[in-house]
Amino acid sequence: MQRIIKFLIKKQTTLIYLTLLIVSISININKDYNKRISFFKKLEGVTSKIHIYKTEITNYIHLKKVNEILINENAKIKSINNLNVKNKTLYNNINYIPCDIIYNSTNYRQNYIIINKGKEDGIEKGMGVVSSKSVIGIITETNKNYSKVMSILNSDFKISGKFKKNNYSGIIEWGQVNINKGVFSDFPIHAKITKGDTIVTSGYSLLFPANIIIGTVDKVDKKNKILFSFYEDYNRIKYAYVIKSNDMQEIKKMLNE
Repeated sequence: MQRIIKFLIKKQTTLIYLTLLIVSISININKDYNKRISFFKKLEGVTSKIHIYKTEITNYIHLKKVNEILINENAKIKSINNLNVKNKTLYNNINYIPCDIIYNSTNYRQNYIIINKGKEDGIEKGMGVVSSKSVIGIITETNKNYSKVMSILNSDFKISGKFKKNNYSGIIEWGQVNINKGVFSDFPIHAKITKGDTIVTSGYSLLFPANIIIGTVDKVDKKNKILFSFYEDYNRIKYAYVIKSNDMQEIKKMLNE
């Protein structure tokens, strides 16, 4: 579609010339003065509309390019800021690969996301995926140009988290009832938790750096499980960042020894 638009913009002069030629021939055949005036007025209107459409199309293409640049710059900033992460032993060499979300399911027990980056972009199975606000999921499959992500809204998704105010850790997962609600469990019974407390990633894995906001506490149920609201609106996400740790293989090797 964009090639067609660019072609029309490039050939606009030729198209206008052909239009004028056809109109001129028509006028020469019919020498009625009033009709000639009418033709020229109509032609002027058509020419004006062509220029308006050209401007709108050019602006659209320009804005899309600017948006892509901003997304990439944001990814670079994230990579730089990540140097300040407390857990520098595991996360001192991370890059964020920006991508578009081209498919996102939220209506099932096992929801998935498709992104427009794959093996050619350095994406590998097992990498973590985040938005500009929070955790999105984990790469489960990848081919040349695309990758499949297990969404946080998946019954099989579980990661390590903690309470930001006291660092008590537990397990983060989706509540499977409301797409805006999660469950936090397996934390110490003596931990004093109140409504509004913040839940973040713990950093106790190779997938996500510490202190990424996940949500805020709604209430503690009788089974000592925290019900919380997700920080991200997973119905509206359009862009994502794949976390690539340049030390991943080395760290895995150390853990397996």
